[in-house]
Amino acid sequence: FWGSSLISNHADAINSARQNGGKSTATPVKAISLTTLLKNTLMPFRANATDEEKSGGSVVIKMDVEGFEFKLLKDLAESQVLCDYMRMGNQAVMAVEYHIRVFRNKAQRQEMTKMKQAAIAELQKCGVKFARWK
Repeated sequence: FWGSSLISNHADAINSARQNGGKSTATPVKAISLTTLLKNTLMPFRANATDEEKSGGSVVIKMDVEGFEFKLLKDLAESQVLCDYMRMGNQAVMAVEYHIRVFRNKAQRQEMTKMKQAAIAELQKCGVKFARWK
């Protein structure tokens, strides 16, 4: 068995450690946040964007990140990047697959559920739409 995760107690990470004599290995990964990616790639956030380029756009985010979606949603809500995008006259739609079962601890599951609900409520307030994941 081999698996990896950004979440140290994810089932894949735990099972991989078991097969490795109880040892888990960490690999440094250079990364940027989704907020930073959106700010750096969406046209309306460019310093030289014209009024015409600032509105009328759309972004669709399909998220399947095996348990890390809860923290990503929280970051998006706190940063307000999608809300700023919406206020400029654009559309934002998210389709998220939720992986609550990767959290084995009931208290963690409850915390992640609250985090998800708060983030979705904040994003929906400014008009971000959430599509059903099928």
